[in-house]
Amino acid sequence: MKKIITVVLLATLLFNFLGCEFSRNESSSPNSDTSTISEIVSEISENTQPALQWPTDNEFVSILPPFNGGKIVEINQKTNSVLITIVNVERAAFEMYVTALKGYSFTDVAFENEDLYSAVKPDSEKEEGVTVRYYNDTSTMTIDVSIK
Repeated sequence: MKKIITVVLLATLLFNFLGCEFSRNESSSPNSDTSTISEIVSEISENTQPALQWPTDNEFVSILPPFNGGKIVEINQKTNSVLITIVNVERAAFEMYVTALKGYSFTDVAFENEDLYSAVKPDSEKEEGVTVRYYNDTSTMTIDVSIK
């Protein structure tokens, strides 16, 4: 009798598990519209968060030119760096900001392409560096500045 009850319980659990997997696979068909995580984050940020102000009183950000385009949605302060996320940024604004960074002596280039600029100030007492990325698919820009 115990064997029959055990087999029935195992069969019930197995059918429940398979039923859940089957319904999960049906709801996520390969042709359904899917979004990347960055698109979802960008959409949520654009629609739910109020715009933040450029952090003028921050020691890390004070070595940068201010950025006036787009909408600042995140300012993430760490021990020796700050990450700023800005949405609704046009590529032209990103390119102008890279030019402004070069004017602020961020000229010792570590890496540069059409979507990324990473450089340090070659003659600063501390190692002051900045990395600016542009995400074309979401019109988002991040600015990561550090002082070591």
